[in-house]
Amino acid sequence: KKEAWSRGDLLKKDRWQHLAFTYDGFGLRVYHDGVEVALAVVDKQRVPGKTPLVIGRRQDGYSKSAFHGKLDD
Repeated sequence: KKEAWSRGDLLKKDRWQHLAFTYDGFGLRVYHDGVEVALAVVDKQRVPGKTPLVIGRRQDGYSKSAFHGKLDD
């Protein structure tokens, strides 16, 4: 398990950064500026979802989970 993501020192305010998330059936990975910074082993087969992709908030609409920032691309 990579601990860098939880340290809180990766994301810098007022600086563009690239975040990417992937899931391959084994693990959910987070990349920051092209470097893997977190891995959570899930080990469950990928299946198509029944809800739309949501970026910046939880799918259930929980208001305190809103993303406050800018997304580009």
